Amino acid sequence: MDNKRLILNKYLPLKEIGSGGFGTVFVCKDMLVQRLVAIKKIELTELDAQRADWVREDMNRAAQVDALNAFETGRSTINLLTVGEEDDLADSLEQRYLANVPGLDEARTASALNDPAIVSIYDCQIAGNVVYLVMEYVEGMTLAQLLSQYNDEITLDVVSAVFESVSRALEVAHENGVLHFDIKPDNVLIDAQGNVKVTDFGLATLSDSQGEGTAAAGTIGYMPLEQMRQEALDARTDEWALASITYEMLAGQNPFMASTLEEALTLIDGAELTLPSRCWENLPEEVDDVLFKALDPDKEDRYETVEEFADDLIPLLGDADHGRRDLAALVRGEEIEEDDEDGDEGDHALAPALGKGKKGAKDPKPRKPKSDTPLRNRFSDLQKAFAMRGFAALTGGFMAALAAWNISQISGLQNPLFWAFVLGCAALGAIKSHVGALASLIMLSAALLANHAYAPGILLLLAGCAWWWFIARGGNAAANGLMTFPLAGAVGIAPAGALITGYCTTLPRAVATTALGAFLCVVCASFGSLNVMNWGVFGNWHFAEASVTSNMLAVISDFGTWCLILSWILASMATSLLAKPRKYVLSVLGAIAGFALVMAGIWFAAAFDANVTSMIPATPMLVSAVLSGALMIVISVIFLPPERPQAFDVYSMPVGADADPDFDYNYPNY
Repeated sequence: MDNKRLILNKYLPLKEIGSGGFGTVFVCKDMLVQRLVAIKKIELTELDAQRADWVREDMNRAAQVDALNAFETGRSTINLLTVGEEDDLADSLEQRYLANVPGLDEARTASALNDPAIVSIYDCQIAGNVVYLVMEYVEGMTLAQLLSQYNDEITLDVVSAVFESVSRALEVAHENGVLHFDIKPDNVLIDAQGNVKVTDFGLATLSDSQGEGTAAAGTIGYMPLEQMRQEALDARTDEWALASITYEMLAGQNPFMASTLEEALTLIDGAELTLPSRCWENLPEEVDDVLFKALDPDKEDRYETVEEFADDLIPLLGDADHGRRDLAALVRGEEIEEDDEDGDEGDHALAPALGKGKKGAKDPKPRKPKSDTPLRNRFSDLQKAFAMRGFAALTGGFMAALAAWNISQISGLQNPLFWAFVLGCAALGAIKSHVGALASLIMLSAALLANHAYAPGILLLLAGCAWWWFIARGGNAAANGLMTFPLAGAVGIAPAGALITGYCTTLPRAVATTALGAFLCVVCASFGSLNVMNWGVFGNWHFAEASVTSNMLAVISDFGTWCLILSWILASMATSLLAKPRKYVLSVLGAIAGFALVMAGIWFAAAFDANVTSMIPATPMLVSAVLSGALMIVISVIFLPPERPQAFDVYSMPVGADADPDFDYNYPNY
């Protein structure tokens, strides 16, 4: 565009500042009042241009303007029209005036809104096949630019300032019957004074009497399911978009971004989400529940209004006034001044979340020195996930090695098939713990069948497949809990499997997984030790030489075995119930309660053992229980129990029937 040519005979274009599917935006100088404005230039299609001509013609006729006013205000008489002509002209004008003309629609909806948090519309004119939308110029940057350039400098105060302003803008819009439908970081502007304003009502629509509207488009990553499915929309659609950008500010990434609409639909139903409270030193855990409620895929389960959402979230964030000060500094390219009244350095992220930050940025500073941080908070999400997957690989490889060693066709360290099965199961465990667990169970069943232990092999295969299908499929928590049993039993602390399983899973899964884990311990005890607490890996590794079936009959005919198994199930239940609220004190109490139940099981087993004259349990069994309980108490002190919602929601990554509500993908589920 020739910068010397005025737009609409009064606006001098200075520079282009943005372009997209809905037009090109220029910074212009209003030569009449000597101020800067932003002008959106929208090229009209042939149909839109025809609609614009209708409006232009209608507005040039005084009688029709009067009729339009009569239609809008509900007057009963129209001076310049007969009664017969009145209804026909009113209907015609309604269709024309409400026609979907880009720019005109935006001007009409936005001009009805007057709030400091909303970019003002000054004028809208049509010249040829072009609509010029004249609006307030906000000199600064978009929220998208801020997150890209200063992601590591974002504070909770900044998040609060942005959220407070955007939620306020949406509240005003909704109160006036306007739904935005395109809330995203590119449409949030921040000026050099730290003021935050919402712009671009290009997709906005006036809601009907039920508060609903429709949108023909949107932006992937900031559209909820109902908008992508072109269903009826309401204020909760804007609420979801606001929650999406708030989550992006807190967690450092938008997990709903996708290249296609189909992928986006899948991601919203099952995105891998980091708990925002784990990304910040002083962000309370209540934020997770509030934010995930607003992000619920089902709009009926969200807050009814943005105001309710804001009322719950704003008190949990930082100081909005300080946030505006910080925003102003960032927009001007200055360093944020740290608060030092009480020696605090500000609410910065402990560490960038996965994908957060920009290359070369300095590490964010924690509010407290790391040496003063509780041990449980010193592990990053990446470290926890690495530990969980490493454990799954270890247990998968261990079980595969045990099975392969006892199948003559693949046995031996020199046999490449041995290592192929071992490394394959380990890799499956690292990628998907539940798949690695299933593969290991199948291999162990095959080894039992190969050694003519048909009853144990078939029972283990059937029980393992049923457990995987109904309990573990799609998740990792139950799988990691199950695989703890043979590994812990190999070194004499089998009860640890029951305690860890209860800690990581919900009650029904804990019971089912502990029952199968106990059966695994019975099978392993049949390799020679006849002791479910300690199957003696070093002495009974080669179970092909043992009579597994007869040994298993001896194990299950012992009343003490059932005392131990029952105590494990009760211990798992107690640990699961007390860990459910995700409180550290209750988690530790759960570990202690589980340990007490394990000790009770050992005591009953000794008390009713006809071959033992003393009611005091054997020392090895006491040591096993003490070590198992101590391990669980340490785990409960270091780690918070994983998030375990009652039904599938956005906490889980897999989709539909494959979802495992037990598993938080950003937390080590042993």
